[in-house]
Amino acid sequence: MAMSYRVTIIEKEGPARVMELDTSEVTIGRVKGNDVVLPKGNISKRHARVVDKDGKLILVDLKSTNGTYVNGRKLSSPRVLRERDKIYIGDFTLTVEQRAGGVQPSPPPLPPASASRSEETSSSRRRVPTPTPRDAEEIAELIAPREDYAAEEGEVDARAHEIEVALAHDETRAVQAQIFSALTRAGELDQLAVDPAAAELAVRQILDEISARGALPAGFDDAAAVAGVITELCGFGPLEELLRDDSVSQIFASGPHSIHVERARRGAPHKVTFSCAASMRHVIQRLLRASHIDVDGAAIVDARLAGGAHLSALLPPVCAGGPAFTLRKPAPSATLEQLVEEGVLSGRMAAFLRTCVRARRNILVSASDAREGTRLLRAIADLIESDQRIVTVEEVAQLNLRQPNVTRLEASPAARRGGVGLRELVRAAQRLAPDRLIVGDCCGGEAREVLRALAGAVDGGMLLVRGDSARDGVGRLEAMVAMGGVELTALAVREAISSTIDVVVQVSRCTDGVSRATQIAAVSGVEVDLVTLQELFVFRAQGVGSDGAHRGRFLATGAVPRFYDELQRSGEELDLGVFREGS
Repeated sequence: MAMSYRVTIIEKEGPARVMELDTSEVTIGRVKGNDVVLPKGNISKRHARVVDKDGKLILVDLKSTNGTYVNGRKLSSPRVLRERDKIYIGDFTLTVEQRAGGVQPSPPPLPPASASRSEETSSSRRRVPTPTPRDAEEIAELIAPREDYAAEEGEVDARAHEIEVALAHDETRAVQAQIFSALTRAGELDQLAVDPAAAELAVRQILDEISARGALPAGFDDAAAVAGVITELCGFGPLEELLRDDSVSQIFASGPHSIHVERARRGAPHKVTFSCAASMRHVIQRLLRASHIDVDGAAIVDARLAGGAHLSALLPPVCAGGPAFTLRKPAPSATLEQLVEEGVLSGRMAAFLRTCVRARRNILVSASDAREGTRLLRAIADLIESDQRIVTVEEVAQLNLRQPNVTRLEASPAARRGGVGLRELVRAAQRLAPDRLIVGDCCGGEAREVLRALAGAVDGGMLLVRGDSARDGVGRLEAMVAMGGVELTALAVREAISSTIDVVVQVSRCTDGVSRATQIAAVSGVEVDLVTLQELFVFRAQGVGSDGAHRGRFLATGAVPRFYDELQRSGEELDLGVFREGS
């Protein structure tokens, strides 16, 4: 339906002009075919548009080169225009008003406040120069027929559809929030969550009350709203489809209306969100209860869900903007050979790690991404012989080893009352007399207990720390040992690490989103101010391909770790060819 708009246009240092338009929308751009033509080089061909939605004027930037500004701020998403809002496009300032009725005669141009009529006439004459070649090209472009006009119109229509869908979604979400709030006040959430039929009846009753007050927007889809509330009440809301989607590896939520998902190591926003903070908290509690975890009253939650997913959630009052969480699905299990095929590491690096496991060397895995670090740690641990007794210690259990004799210890004190911390679990693990001790995501004072265990009766242990390089991983381990509660000199800590850890494997996520073993180093000793590392293997990037993937090679540095001398003396069969420089 056509509407009547009044558009006031003021060019920089020029007079104002007013346009009365009788149209369903107002398009603004440099070329002929727009309702408002602004023939300047810094204006895009199709720059912006103004549409009416339920009596509200909405301004949309059409991916313009130089941007559209409202009251001095750049437009990054569709915006509802208010009275007196000023739109800045290039050298022009515009205001848009919606007027009732048909098109009114256009008033004469408004003179500048400080200029007389004679000055205006004289000034106007001075501002009409002889067209330069560039001006002539622009004028010709305005007059010439547009071959791509239909394509641009299609793009504009698509953006308009996006706005309409977004507004309808917001309206539906607002009604859903009202319904959920009413159910919360009635204290019926827990009862209705286990009875979908009763839940639908209660939701429809509240929706009828809202409708009776005339509070539903025009064209409201009550069936979609009811289905959305039922999904949040009796299921897992917008997480329902994401939990079933095997291509989704991680889910991030920063408040009820902001959900991002990671697929193939790439993050993107998710269109479906929670209706409100109360529904989001309810879904988090349902996820935990489905895994038999009681978190009533807890503001910080760190837990392993059924199926192995790791949920880290923050709830009010510690999270002021509403609940926030990260849900990490377990990385798919892979053998070391499969990781070689995926390009995570080279065959020579894998052969070296097999020797380290067979020779019961202590391995530190340093990872910038804990999920990928856990995946590599699991692949290395799978090399342990099946007749050995293995004890794993994790804050949230993620390792799932194939060997038959595995004891899994898990600590999650923030989520479970009476929980036991990692430090106590590492101590308890030593009493189980394990042949191998594996500690996942070491992040505190338990590091000192781990070093004590690996320096004592347990050989061939493994632990995971966060770090961006092998040097960074060792440095963080040093800092965590110092947090152990017993005062040690820095030199004593470094000597403990040097005498305990044999190999450091660094796993880093590159800018193309792929995680690789970018460095393997042997711990070679200690100096006054640092633990010395001997680099054995590295990943050398050689540019980026057209698909955005890194091009590079895994290379040996030519160095051989010192503990190989000991292995040779003990009769171990070793392939020194894996260290051939440049291979």
